[in-house]
Amino acid sequence: MTSPVPNPMVCVKCGKAANYHCHPCDDPYCSSCQVDHCDRHANRGIPYEIYQQVEAVLATEQDESLRRQMHDCDSLARWIGITMPDNIGNAQPSLWGYSRIADLLTGNHVPEIQYPSLVSFIGGTGTGKSTLIRSLIRFSCQNTPTPGMEPIISDPKTPHRSTSSDVHLYSDPGTEHEERPLLLADSEGLRGGPPEAWPRWLGKDEVGGAVVTTINNKRTITWAQNEKADRMYIVEHLYPRFLYTFSDLICFVASTAREIERDTVDLLEWASLGYEKTLNQRTPPALLVVINNAVGLEDRSWYDVNEATRKWLTRLDESVDPARNITFSKYEELKNKWSRQGTEISKPSQLLLHYYSDFKVVCIPSSSAKLQTHGDIYLQYQKLHDEIRTLALLTAKKKEEANLILDTTTFQMYVQQALNHFAEEHGKPFDLEEVSGNMRPVPNKFKNHVVNVLLHMRDKIGIDKERVLLERMAPLVAATVAFSASQSGKDTGLQPTHFDRVFARCCVEACDKFYQEHWRCEQSLNNKRCKNVKGGHTKGHQYVHNPKEGSGIWICSGEFTASYDPSLFTKLVVEHLRSLTIYNTEIHRQTLQQALIKDWWPWVSFVKPPSAGVRVLTLDGGGVRGILELIVLRYLQDYVAVELGAYVPVIDMFDLVVGTSTGGIIALGLAHCLWDIPGSIVKFTHLASKIFTPRPPGTQRLYRYLIGHKYRTSVVENAYRNLFPKDGPLVSSQRASPIKVAVTAVSDISGSYRPYLITNYSRPFVHSKEWLVRPDTYEQEVKVWEAARATSAAPTFFKPYTHDATGVVYKDGALKCNNPIRIADSERRSIWRSGSNSLDLHLSIGTGVNPELGGAVQSYDRRSRTGIGVLIDIATDAVKSTMDSESEYESFRRDLHDEEIRKRYHRFNVCINDGQPTPSFDDCRHIQRLKDLAKKHCESKDIEPQLRQLARILVSSTFYYEKKSWHRLPRHWVCQGAIHSRLTAERQKALSALVTKGVSFMVGTESPPNAGGEPKFETATTVSASVTPWPMPLEFAVSEASKDRRICIDLIFPDGLHCAISGFPRTIA
Repeated sequence: MTSPVPNPMVCVKCGKAANYHCHPCDDPYCSSCQVDHCDRHANRGIPYEIYQQVEAVLATEQDESLRRQMHDCDSLARWIGITMPDNIGNAQPSLWGYSRIADLLTGNHVPEIQYPSLVSFIGGTGTGKSTLIRSLIRFSCQNTPTPGMEPIISDPKTPHRSTSSDVHLYSDPGTEHEERPLLLADSEGLRGGPPEAWPRWLGKDEVGGAVVTTINNKRTITWAQNEKADRMYIVEHLYPRFLYTFSDLICFVASTAREIERDTVDLLEWASLGYEKTLNQRTPPALLVVINNAVGLEDRSWYDVNEATRKWLTRLDESVDPARNITFSKYEELKNKWSRQGTEISKPSQLLLHYYSDFKVVCIPSSSAKLQTHGDIYLQYQKLHDEIRTLALLTAKKKEEANLILDTTTFQMYVQQALNHFAEEHGKPFDLEEVSGNMRPVPNKFKNHVVNVLLHMRDKIGIDKERVLLERMAPLVAATVAFSASQSGKDTGLQPTHFDRVFARCCVEACDKFYQEHWRCEQSLNNKRCKNVKGGHTKGHQYVHNPKEGSGIWICSGEFTASYDPSLFTKLVVEHLRSLTIYNTEIHRQTLQQALIKDWWPWVSFVKPPSAGVRVLTLDGGGVRGILELIVLRYLQDYVAVELGAYVPVIDMFDLVVGTSTGGIIALGLAHCLWDIPGSIVKFTHLASKIFTPRPPGTQRLYRYLIGHKYRTSVVENAYRNLFPKDGPLVSSQRASPIKVAVTAVSDISGSYRPYLITNYSRPFVHSKEWLVRPDTYEQEVKVWEAARATSAAPTFFKPYTHDATGVVYKDGALKCNNPIRIADSERRSIWRSGSNSLDLHLSIGTGVNPELGGAVQSYDRRSRTGIGVLIDIATDAVKSTMDSESEYESFRRDLHDEEIRKRYHRFNVCINDGQPTPSFDDCRHIQRLKDLAKKHCESKDIEPQLRQLARILVSSTFYYEKKSWHRLPRHWVCQGAIHSRLTAERQKALSALVTKGVSFMVGTESPPNAGGEPKFETATTVSASVTPWPMPLEFAVSEASKDRRICIDLIFPDGLHCAISGFPRTIA
């Protein structure tokens, strides 16, 4: 919500529309009348449009109820917050983080990757920080269709009272679609205090906190109790370290140019906390001093940025005169400190520029001064915006040159790591290089693999000398080169020439990357090594004499030193390659007497036969309505048993199962944990009753509004831990299931919220916009219960799930793909490449559809809504997605241009049309009603044939054909091979039951195509299925004219109907 814009005015002389404003008279005039008026007030008038713009920025809302709504909206802009306990037990202060960055930049698709630049506004309460941010947003919105939220300016009745506590974040609309969007942080007053403004409107959360809708994480400030810290102390020591570390520009807002000495002390105290206790900071932020609402500036040279900067620094330096013994204590204290560390400071401006990379001053006149006009304010606002963009960009460029460039994803990850650190450690320095080492993405290039292994060796083995790391790494790279060469099948595979041709440049690039980003300076002081890497050495040497306590941080001047030799690594690799070549020659063709590797545990691997097709099952999200999917699968299970003549779990007949939200929970239970369907129904019902346990009566809506989610996080997570394995990772060699399982979850890993897949398998990365989530270390793997928690973290119902090992925040996958059919189909093609990904069946099961609700839901842009409207939108997302799942399926099928392929996709959704309202996401009372509806639906005469046909397709797909030979005879071609079963060994007995029913296999060749007609197959061979152990040999002949046409092998059921076996129809030649 924004403040009201002044109403259009009319000329005070003639009554026509005014387009001109006289500042001394404060009256509007039309174009004609203003000509005569100018004779008395020359050059004092401005276009009325400019007057309105400035007045809209400066205007405050007087209506109490509207101010309450504005505070409501502004609470959604909160980024970092501190809450104090209400003296209950041993409760401690908390540090809260919110997904504000992702909320601001979600949906910005131009360009695809963005690199946010943080601009932080600091200063005393009442100096006008919020007004300046609002001016930037308002003036940037001139050509922007949907302006974002803006801060609230001070209440005129209490001008020196803070309008909001903590740190709020806003986007600059003029740059939010650019590569480097500006993020504007509005920090509370320098010395903090109790939150005074919006909590009085909206109440408090469980620990005396705030209204939130997008909580990332809550951290206990563990050091606060030992320090006996109140809120003011925490704000003074925590916010400066955080903002100084991550900001490209600090905007210090002052109210006058007469207190430069006092302002300098504030700036030096504020910056010193972050400067000394931040390691590997590529460059300090720039500083922009904004003299806001200045009164009595008769010297208009202050309006020139360069001149204002010169005057400010001159006055600062004049505040110190050693000859007359004039100085101020903070300057002398820091000057002496730097002198002891080897840096001489001669004047205050030099000291200030030691803590900030650049410095400028912008002066904004007061609107109440008669000597200035709104036109002056307007021009200075424009200069302010220009200076902010210029200085922020310069700092960002310096960071990029020093090998630190953070896109939206990595920026948020750094922020999360920093908040964790600042909550746990008070005095210990924050090391940016250590954070980058902990957040290594899964590498997709050889050089990145080398760097990651080097970092693992450094962290796990504890090797502190980089030269030793390279020496240890060389034999590993040599072995990799040797393996690559042997895979190529060349006789010279192990020769060093292969390394020179293929790998040498990659190794040099890897070493250089490691040197630039992770090689610490080798200079030592008192047996302590400098902590800074090459790019982070701008401050000089930084030593930490007591790393555990963080005390004794020492900074001194000096250049980066390292014994890096780029040719050393390649020489070592070549030497090891020569050794491998000699050794390989010596042992070639020798019989090994004993196994080289022995493992007490089996490493189980499941591989789909290349000639078999793929069977995919996708399960929609829908809360308690997920019970419908289980009932449908139970009926399908029964039909499979009838057609097969024996019990085989229906889930065993799928190769890939993808689920969203509640469908993801079912997928994990059935396909990964191998639950049976009756047991799954019981487990699902019990889980729903647990996770949807209501809060005390009368408090549910309050908690949902105040803390952003309806149900208790601890109860939800305990329920998942009790249901699924607590410790086992989803990806494991010990998993018993051959089925590949994936669940969708929405995250901002790539900088904007989109769906990702958490899987129980691994595969190569094949997409530029990859959605497969895989960490770099085994310890960071997602556990089974965590995957269930992530895929079902429905906003407003549950708190978003933060994966502790990686810091990634997940929300319910239903927000972006409640029906995961598209992402599942793409994943099928990514797992099984080229010819081995032919589709047998893709079954999509929904969580109910009500024909009375109509068709697809229209898309909408949540970013244009604010306040309670956002809460409503989020709460209804899952419902809208459920309604839209049918149209998503139809849209997907329309995009398939091959009618034969289109027929392999099937949709099954229970019709909810019993005259009652559709059960809500969390209404457990309707589970039995939903079971009855599903039973009625599956037993109806129209649905039974569909279930029977699906069952026959699945039974037929358990067989596939492998060709052994394909040879030519005088008049035809003969194919020899065998029909195999895809059932596991323990399920093979089911084949005997099928054979005794009298099934057979029919081979047909495709007839010449008819224009516009469907393909037809002429019977070539029919073979009865035998009871002999599988595989069953099958030989058939194909005429010369048909050898290049497709072949179809069908399973014929006792009633004469038939379905193609897996992987058919296809060509054999």
